[in-house]
Amino acid sequence: MIEIKSLVKNLSAALVFKIGAIALGVITIPAYLSYFDEKATLGVWFTILAVLNWILFFDLGLGNGMKNQLIAAIENKNYSNAKSLIYKTYVILCLVSIVLMIVLFVCYYNFSGLILSGEMVANGKGSMDTIILLLSVMLLIQFPLRLTVSILLSMQKSGLASFIPFATQCLVLVYLLVSFNTQVEYQLTFLTAVYGISICFPLILTSFYIYFVIKKWPVGKVDYKNFSGGAGLIFSGSKFFWIQLCLLVINGSNEFLVLKFHSPENVVLYQVYFKVFSVFLVVFSAVTVPLWSAISQANASNDYKRISDLDRFMKLLMFMVLIGMIVLCIILQPLFNLWLGNDVISSDLSTSMLFSGYMIVMIGINYSACISNGYNQLQKQLKFLSFAVLIKFSGLYFYSSYAQGWTDIVLLTIISLVPAFCFQIYDANKLMYGSTVESKTIINIKVKK
Repeated sequence: MIEIKSLVKNLSAALVFKIGAIALGVITIPAYLSYFDEKATLGVWFTILAVLNWILFFDLGLGNGMKNQLIAAIENKNYSNAKSLIYKTYVILCLVSIVLMIVLFVCYYNFSGLILSGEMVANGKGSMDTIILLLSVMLLIQFPLRLTVSILLSMQKSGLASFIPFATQCLVLVYLLVSFNTQVEYQLTFLTAVYGISICFPLILTSFYIYFVIKKWPVGKVDYKNFSGGAGLIFSGSKFFWIQLCLLVINGSNEFLVLKFHSPENVVLYQVYFKVFSVFLVVFSAVTVPLWSAISQANASNDYKRISDLDRFMKLLMFMVLIGMIVLCIILQPLFNLWLGNDVISSDLSTSMLFSGYMIVMIGINYSACISNGYNQLQKQLKFLSFAVLIKFSGLYFYSSYAQGWTDIVLLTIISLVPAFCFQIYDANKLMYGSTVESKTIINIKVKK
């Protein structure tokens, strides 16, 4: 059964750390402006960072594929199966990371010059091939480490899972504040290395915590040589991976597209607006990620009333977010002045409304995904997010002829996501309140009588 006090406690802790991470992100923008001597270089870094923030959720889908099975195993106190699932997923991810690492270094030493031609980034502020190598190594190291987040969420430890990105933000901010004498030509390279260390270090610490928790589980004999369920784990994970990849392509490409069709300075503007309005998306995600585990747990124990209660809570939260974004559009200019200084950036109502629409669409998709993932029903997400990728990149074919400004990239993203927004919400509600759930509820009531 779901322990309500534990769920509320973890939700509260997750919100505190997410809000703390948001506050650190707000403070970090002026720190970045001080660290880099020109906005063009900062625009390049924000482009790199945007892709990083999406790719860092990648674990080839195996973490999410494992999560629902692990939640059911823990709920049923089948700790031998739970331990076996964790072990298999770690082994698969480690093997994938090692193979990709070998391929990476072979490509770097043999083909990097052909691809990048020794070009320098942002007027000689750092070698792009070195930066890409550092980023790639960091991502491959964190692939297996990132599994700790899925395990913590399966254990209903969402508070600790939310502490990880908060700790990363803290470490990066400390570096930005103390690195006054960094040589200009090494700014991007050093920052990339520090960012990689800041991501991996908290994951390593939480991995030790998970090890000691699992060690206390009352398990029988676990067959570590049996990988019979590995193929099913990879198949389930591949669905989540494709969903992650679609979201990365749709959302993570915006900074690159603004940089390609407009300028690095416009990337900075995009990031400033995105940082402000994505606060609501981050808070909503902080709630829905642990609720996904709670819905999956409730589904495993046939607690459909709890699922209905969680659904009503999420819908209330979406309404509150909508009101919050309307207020934000009204007070945005004073907020910019307080945050970045007087008249550094002038707010624009149409741009604010556009980003509000973008966040509403993403929040709706997160809401529907939370329910569908909890039921382990991914087919509609696969279909509609793939369709969204097709719409966005079909639209780019006409973009250069009809674009009026950098905000048209945001408009194109919204248009591509609207079908997924509508149909996924419809499907999620049908999944919860359709005939299947109703018949199960009626059966449960009759059995109780």
